Amino acid sequence: MRLALGVVTIAFLVASATLAGWLVLSARYAHSFERLADAAQRMTRGATIVQIGPTYSPGEIGRVERAFDAMVETVVHQKAVIEESRRSLEEAVSSLGEGLALYDPDGRFVFCNERYYELFPSVRDLLVPGGWIDDIVGAYVERTTQGESPESQAEVAAALLAGFHEREKNQVRLHGGLWLRSSHFITADGGTVVAVADVSERVKRELDLLEAIDELRLSEDRFRALAETVPAGIYRMDASGLLVFANDFWRRITGLTGEATLQSWRAAVHPEDGDRIARAWIEAIQHGQELRQEYRIRQPDGSVRWVVDTAAPERDRDGDVVGFVGTLSDVTQMREIEARLEKSRRLEALGQLSGGVAHDFNNLLMIILGNAEMLEDMGTSGNVKTDRLLRLTRTILGTAERGTELTQSMLGFARRRSVRPEKVALHSRLKAMGALLTRNLGGRIELAFELSAPRDEVMIDVAQLETAIINIALNARDAMAEGGKLTISTRGVVVAPDQAATGELAPGAYLAIAIADTGVGMTPEVAAKAIEPFFTTRKEDKATGLGLSLAYGVVKQAGGELKIDTEAGRGTVVTLVLPLVAETVDLREPKGNGAAKVPAGALPPLRVLVVDDDAPVLSVMTAQLGRLGCETVGASSAEGALRVLDADARFDLMLSDIDLGPGQDGYALAREVGALLPDLRVLLTTGKLIERGDVAGDDSPPVLPKPFTQRELAEKLREVLGPVV
Repeated sequence: MRLALGVVTIAFLVASATLAGWLVLSARYAHSFERLADAAQRMTRGATIVQIGPTYSPGEIGRVERAFDAMVETVVHQKAVIEESRRSLEEAVSSLGEGLALYDPDGRFVFCNERYYELFPSVRDLLVPGGWIDDIVGAYVERTTQGESPESQAEVAAALLAGFHEREKNQVRLHGGLWLRSSHFITADGGTVVAVADVSERVKRELDLLEAIDELRLSEDRFRALAETVPAGIYRMDASGLLVFANDFWRRITGLTGEATLQSWRAAVHPEDGDRIARAWIEAIQHGQELRQEYRIRQPDGSVRWVVDTAAPERDRDGDVVGFVGTLSDVTQMREIEARLEKSRRLEALGQLSGGVAHDFNNLLMIILGNAEMLEDMGTSGNVKTDRLLRLTRTILGTAERGTELTQSMLGFARRRSVRPEKVALHSRLKAMGALLTRNLGGRIELAFELSAPRDEVMIDVAQLETAIINIALNARDAMAEGGKLTISTRGVVVAPDQAATGELAPGAYLAIAIADTGVGMTPEVAAKAIEPFFTTRKEDKATGLGLSLAYGVVKQAGGELKIDTEAGRGTVVTLVLPLVAETVDLREPKGNGAAKVPAGALPPLRVLVVDDDAPVLSVMTAQLGRLGCETVGASSAEGALRVLDADARFDLMLSDIDLGPGQDGYALAREVGALLPDLRVLLTTGKLIERGDVAGDDSPPVLPKPFTQRELAEKLREVLGPVV
């Protein structure tokens, strides 16, 4: 009993002490519990506390229990939210095209996405949390660079680790056959995020682009090396006319060493060719046409070179012209050779014609001599009849004119001359060639003219055109060994702008001269080479092979084209297409029988000094001027003319022959007279053929060829004296 009482007593005391202690503790921490409860209320933002346990203790203890349960519930909820965010982040990171990996500040692996594993499959077993970056890099280098020296492997590993620790940005390296771009970023706690992307395709494109660039540079170097070795000028210009490239040969020909434009190039072109060439270039640029022309270039030392300029347009993908590429060939030597061969061919033709020409001249002289004898008989017998005298005189005049035409045709065919384009009506010139062509063709070939073109005025070197036509006629004669017919016809041609884009001719009006024969024709192989220089089907001692090539050059130089239509056994038609001039030409009709008539409107009184070393000719010229109302004084030499002028300078004009005997020259006389009497007009005359190259300077006096009629003399005087008459 005592024992039980004692136990109870002890238990009570313990309980009392415990309660006292709890009370003391509660009193001590009551404020803290209140703060804990308030914090729980703030964490849950006043949310209803869900009871976790079966019951809560009363008072402050219960309040603490409730706060603790609220905190647990909040932590569990936040953990769920964080876990959901982590899963979403992992899914987003895994879906990226780049590989991402996270390393802690000490360089230990924390996390990576699946793409990172794919980019580094050789060390996938080492990409586990806690793995050191040094070990991962070392294993990667060892496994992917097998066969290389340890030193080389150590160098690669050191470079990769340096990039990791230094946080390199956008470093591109070749890894395991792939080009990878890696970037390293520092995190807030000092860790490292590694971003890796496969850029192999982009690098391949860049490398391919560089290799195209290298090929272009190599190709350009090859082109430049080739361009500098080719014996021709090669150039390229943009659409504005600025020279982009020119080889040394081009610059040597043109003499242009600095920046070259159309303007500076134009200054190097011979003045007589400049306008024609500039117009052709402007038209080519405007229409995007190919261009081929021949002209002269003046060298810095004053020498002149002949060149052939060929250019073609460059176009972009849209078809717009972005520039021109071309070649410039020096053909000076070739032209000299062609000129000599052309002269040889003309002389060859003259040799063939000499018999017929002698026959024609003998006939003309027979007419002149016979009529002169009849005039003499009339004078000695005293039986002079005016009508018969007039008839005989006209016959002599007409015959002399025919002789003049024949002489001029022969001289024009045989002469060597520089290019001298002039306006000419071709129908009359073609008809005037009839006698020469007939004699050239022989009696077994019929010559016919069908000149039906409505206009026939062209700008061309007439002598060269006549030579070209005779050369074509000679070829036709050889093709008609058994006889036949040669027909020369004309027709008008109009080239529209749309046609010009596909052909050689610029838009405009043209005259087509067709020379058709009924000969054996040409095979396609022969026709393809017909205009090549020195090509001929005749024996070498019978031809030079320059007939059609020279004709082609004459026509192209005039801005036209030459066409050949032929078929074996069907004959040949050679067509010369020449541009018509815009304005009409007032030319003399071919001379015919009948006495010359003085033009309407007499000349004013003129005082003329006439100089000629041939006394009969001096007498004729003096008489012609006298019939025109002029007062004349004659001199038979240059010295005599100077003595006359020294004694009496009151002359309006000096008419002088060019050939005044040995050591005397009409040009030299004109220069001396010009120095003494600058206002004295000078007109020269000669029976020889005068070329522009024979005249020193464009200010040389005009020349009237012999023989000339009184009417021609009057016209020339008006031309020379100008406003005076």
